[in-house]
Amino acid sequence: MTNPHLLEGIQFDVVERPLSADIIVDHEVRIPLRDGVTLAASLYRPATSEPAPVIIAISPYGKENFRSIDLFSRVPGNHIGHIKISDSVSFEAPDPGFWVPNGYAVLQVDVRGQGASEGDTEPLGPTEQADYCEIIEWAAKQPWSSGSVGLLGVSYLAVTQWSVAQHRPPALKAIVPWEAFTDSYLRHYPGGIPEVGMWKFVLNDSILPNHNPACGFKMPPPGFSPENHPLRDEYWDAQRIRIEDVDVPVLLCASFSDQGLHSRDSFENFGLISHEQKWMFSHRRPKWDVFYSDEALNWQLSFFDQFLKGRAGAFESFPRVRFDVHETRDAYVVRTSQAWPPPNSAPAVFYLNTKNEGLDEDLSDAESYVQYDAASGSAHFDLKFTADTIVAGHSKLKLWVEILDGDDADLFAGIQKLDREGNQVYFYGFGGTNPNDLVSRGWLRVSHRELDSTVSRLDRPVHSHRREQKLGPNEIVPVEIELLPSATQFREGEVLRVLVQGRAISPDAVLLEFKPIDAGTVRIWTGGKYDSQVVVKTLD
Repeated sequence: MTNPHLLEGIQFDVVERPLSADIIVDHEVRIPLRDGVTLAASLYRPATSEPAPVIIAISPYGKENFRSIDLFSRVPGNHIGHIKISDSVSFEAPDPGFWVPNGYAVLQVDVRGQGASEGDTEPLGPTEQADYCEIIEWAAKQPWSSGSVGLLGVSYLAVTQWSVAQHRPPALKAIVPWEAFTDSYLRHYPGGIPEVGMWKFVLNDSILPNHNPACGFKMPPPGFSPENHPLRDEYWDAQRIRIEDVDVPVLLCASFSDQGLHSRDSFENFGLISHEQKWMFSHRRPKWDVFYSDEALNWQLSFFDQFLKGRAGAFESFPRVRFDVHETRDAYVVRTSQAWPPPNSAPAVFYLNTKNEGLDEDLSDAESYVQYDAASGSAHFDLKFTADTIVAGHSKLKLWVEILDGDDADLFAGIQKLDREGNQVYFYGFGGTNPNDLVSRGWLRVSHRELDSTVSRLDRPVHSHRREQKLGPNEIVPVEIELLPSATQFREGEVLRVLVQGRAISPDAVLLEFKPIDAGTVRIWTGGKYDSQVVVKTLD
């Protein structure tokens, strides 16, 4: 029987409209840097003599290049949504067709070594951070600028915002990082498991095609040499972005639909920001569809109106946190809160029971186990809800694990939703491009199970990844797996299923390529002294 919730085929459309004729456009802007290198930029500004606040986005993809969206749209099974923009948008960048009529100048810059910019390309490296500081200060001093600068963009264009904001350039007044990873180690080693596919795709299909052939390319780019640094060492420590040093107002997007890329760090960063004026827009829909949507643009515009134009109260009516609670892929309600996780959420603990493949409120007295082949098998545990329940926030899976024929194993874990007929209910994932994703997912290499006790919580384990702890024969150890944030409505009679296996859970993002251990047989123990459990946050 066909699952009625499965979405087959590719569904998307991008509608481009001509840029308004009364916008002044200069595609030949050159920005001088400290070492004599100049960067290429395109400037879009109002046709008035009055200086305007400036919104900047720097990119390796091309300052007038929306081609990358075509790449994603050709990936089998992808669903990028319905996007309406002007014909002058760089990939994942602010749309001049929206911002200039609203009184802003937009500066789109090719990073060093890309497009028509000079110098050696160094993706997300320290040289790029220093360049961005200079770009901001240069833009603030131009005659067409009011002196107030804000940053806006998605993914790479959001990571760079955090990177430069930690240095506190004086002219920078506010940032809008719309979904960004900031922990380079966990981007390349989710749970300590190597993931090599996404960077290869970005490098080969988006960065290298836009590389200036007259320039060099620093390889390996900082943060993109995971095979040489499987543990969190000095290499990764040197790339740490100090979110606590960001000292400007922040409106960030932290989506539930980007769990393979940006979700974890975006939610984490909201808690790390020390600045009082911070807001979070969260959703579970296609990434670019939402970024250019009327609702998101209203948030972005009101935010910049207050902090770049000085319009007191322009953003005061907006809640600190806005998030979607999804019942299905497309059915959701909007909730608001003054914090994340929401103060009206509470942890609920359910114990795994291998005898009935269930999740029970009480720990069984009888010790038992289930085992599976890491290459082809899996284990699952079900909870049927007796009342309508919203699961919102982080979740945690604790397992007592034994490896029968090896000393290490990879655990790919997930939460699925099943309807009353037993069909899996799917949600958007991987930037909203995968329409058939789980509720939540997590990863852990068993030898990386050591926790960082200074920051771990009951519902959110954090691992140090500083050393390996291989297992000995007949050794049974507890491991805790972080399951990424979600917000999902379960109705009475519907099922929350915990799934565990030794390979990526399908359907997974086709651009991710994990390198799991060939482990053999994994055994999960429950009951008695083996308090294997899942902890979820439930919302009032």
